[in-house]
Amino acid sequence: ATSSGVLHHYGFSEESVTDENELISLDVVANSSPSGEKKIIDGKELYISSSGDEYSVYITLDGQNYEFHGDVDHKDLILSMALGLKAVKTEEKDL
Repeated sequence: ATSSGVLHHYGFSEESVTDENELISLDVVANSSPSGEKKIIDGKELYISSSGDEYSVYITLDGQNYEFHGDVDHKDLILSMALGLKAVKTEEKDL
């Protein structure tokens, strides 16, 4: 995983997350040059790559780029997390 261009980093684990037990990472990234094999799943454009034990899924939603990555053992979960990403719509309310 690259640390350059990471705007926000989120870690996921089966317990309280530490640097040692983080199973899946989500990075909100500034760069828009995804690497990997382009796939369309459920109408969403994904870029999927794996290197050794590392598995990554890159997706763009509403102009923002996200990269999920973790151990290849968790690839099904990583893929479903990426596919489950939804844009939050805010409603303008008149005061």
